[in-house]
Amino acid sequence: MVSSKVYVSCGNLFWVNIRKMVTPSVPVNKKSLKLMQQAFFDSGPQKLGLEVVVAVSNQTQKSDGFMKAARSSLLQRISPEEVDHALILHIAQRIRDGATEEELRSWRNVCLSISLRCEKLDNGLQWRQLNLRNAYVATYESCSRSTVQLVFEVINLKRDLNLDNSALAQLWAKNTVATDSELQEKVDTAWVNTAVNVYVKLLGKDACYSIVHELELRYGKSCLFNFMQTLEVLANKTSDTDEMLWLLECIKDVLYTKQFSNKDLSSRKLAGGRGGGARGLLDEWLAKRGMALFLLKHVGEKGLAFDKVQNLDKFRSHSHFRSMCGGLPGSSADLSWQGAIKKRAREMESISAFLARQVAIFSADLDPQLKQALKSCTAPKDIMSKEPFEGMLREIDELIEQLCKKPAAEVAEPPAPVATTATAPLGSSLDTLLGQEHVAGEHGETFEKFFQEATETVDKFVKLIVDHSSVGDFKSVLEHSALASAAVGPESRSLLIYDTKNDQLEGNDTVLVLDGNRYIAPGIMSAFTKVSSGDNMDEKCRQEICIYYQEQTVRARKCRSRGIVDTHETMHVVTCGSLNMPSKERAVYTTGTTMSSTLGPVQVEKYEAAATWKVEESVKSKLLGPAGKVLSGGGLPDAPEKPTLEHNMTVMTFHGMPVPFYEELMHSYQAGVVYHALDVDGACAKAAIKRKTSCVSVVHTEEHRRRLHDHLVHWVWQQFLETGGDLFQVGLP
Repeated sequence: MVSSKVYVSCGNLFWVNIRKMVTPSVPVNKKSLKLMQQAFFDSGPQKLGLEVVVAVSNQTQKSDGFMKAARSSLLQRISPEEVDHALILHIAQRIRDGATEEELRSWRNVCLSISLRCEKLDNGLQWRQLNLRNAYVATYESCSRSTVQLVFEVINLKRDLNLDNSALAQLWAKNTVATDSELQEKVDTAWVNTAVNVYVKLLGKDACYSIVHELELRYGKSCLFNFMQTLEVLANKTSDTDEMLWLLECIKDVLYTKQFSNKDLSSRKLAGGRGGGARGLLDEWLAKRGMALFLLKHVGEKGLAFDKVQNLDKFRSHSHFRSMCGGLPGSSADLSWQGAIKKRAREMESISAFLARQVAIFSADLDPQLKQALKSCTAPKDIMSKEPFEGMLREIDELIEQLCKKPAAEVAEPPAPVATTATAPLGSSLDTLLGQEHVAGEHGETFEKFFQEATETVDKFVKLIVDHSSVGDFKSVLEHSALASAAVGPESRSLLIYDTKNDQLEGNDTVLVLDGNRYIAPGIMSAFTKVSSGDNMDEKCRQEICIYYQEQTVRARKCRSRGIVDTHETMHVVTCGSLNMPSKERAVYTTGTTMSSTLGPVQVEKYEAAATWKVEESVKSKLLGPAGKVLSGGGLPDAPEKPTLEHNMTVMTFHGMPVPFYEELMHSYQAGVVYHALDVDGACAKAAIKRKTSCVSVVHTEEHRRRLHDHLVHWVWQQFLETGGDLFQVGLP
């Protein structure tokens, strides 16, 4: 006792001061005492299985002091008092009921042979008694069967004993101690009948039980399946396994996306009103499944190719939709696959977004209209004949009609599909952009909606990847990107851009190389090899394009001019074979066609311009990482002074190319997907967003990636406000 401060032995219950409690002001719950009597004492005298814990002090820890206190019934009990109180009350009741002398002697022996645990405590009795009670609660709650577990236990007994439901219920009542605990189901014939029905239709199917088990593991005893009424409602809704799996996936989805809590999903909420009352959630989810299947059949009958219908069908899967379009709190989906879709196929994907987000379960936007429709009909065809679903069906028919037409030589880019994504909370970024007073104002919800759309626009068309020193690591990152499977063909090509003004050229990096007016032609071909043979590309695979700049804009960047200003550089176009492109007008620089060996005049932006990305000098060093350090040889001895900007800001790169220049490259070289080997200021990413072209941009560091993503989101927001612009949003206040 002196060393371990704990001693366990057999003891006498009446050594304890039964009337004295550590927290005398807390009332005793008589219902709890009744439950204790039912569980432990109704079956007759037997040794008390629960420990009675007492606290001893310096005076009572020695044997003489302990026995003196014990004989006087002065030991302080700190374990839950319900244990000994229930025992004494039960014995008193048996005396009043006229128990025999033999039975009372047995009860006396129970009191004289309790398991007594003595703990050395000089203070902190209240905290210790609270922790002991919490330990009892956790122990017995964990031992209590959940409703699902109890169903399996009943089914195992029924199978082993080969009994009918009524006989099993009678045997259960005969051999188990009935208690009035909320943690224990009352098993009677009706309960066994329900349990068998739930097992046959729901829990006995491995795929269905897998989802139930997953939710029980996540939510424990608070799971909605811990109520037999809920399981019964679900089992009685359908006997079809596919429909049951759909309903379970719906339940999991609304819980994981926090649309509902377990408490919200009561049996009444799921089943709806009785006697033709309001439809419940299960009716709505089954209706949405029926509508989605109806639409898949409908688009097939309208002429959509079978493989495209199969692709659309994938979006009915909750897991597939969430992985592709997001929506789970605390996670994000890679939306860049949407920008990688070939431009005519993007119309088809807008149908998939409609099927998955609007009609299927992934959005509650149309739930009020669906509930109204379900009052008069339940067949998917009848529901789709009511507004707004009928109008959506007409819209789909028009899209399919366009898809089935032979594509024209040039098809304008259609709007990108709507998608959802889980991002960081909007408040912080939106507050930074607009200020808290605007976010909290009357247009707050509208601002949040458009800010979310700006974020999604960036995520759909731009994938930012941190530079890797290892070629193998970098290859692995690209292979696992959503753009790895981007479709390119005769009308579109993968375009790689490397600007040597922002970094050094290293092997196998690019297809379009801007040489910064440096002579790199002799060595450039060794940086590229043919995929088929591994041999170096020969000279005919390189075409030189002269990029010339508007002199006034170049001079505006110079803080000090020394002699002639360079107003041109060479762009080396490297291909695996001769460069074949259709002749067409330039998109930005209209002085020639795509067959010209010149491109310009390029107007570079002033460092002071609003479109130039500016950061603090200290922040820039963090963003660039080791790449931003001055080499060991030092800077130029007569280097021009850095421009002085407001608020001690500096431009992210002094050699950045303008956004229209990258737009021209994507237009002239038919870019289906663009890889920019070092997009320091995000100009290439901005051009890709404007042209709705997929872009992979390499950045220096993780901080650079995060800051550039925020910068692109804010830039898209400004584009939303630009009247007449490509991204203008008329609904933004």
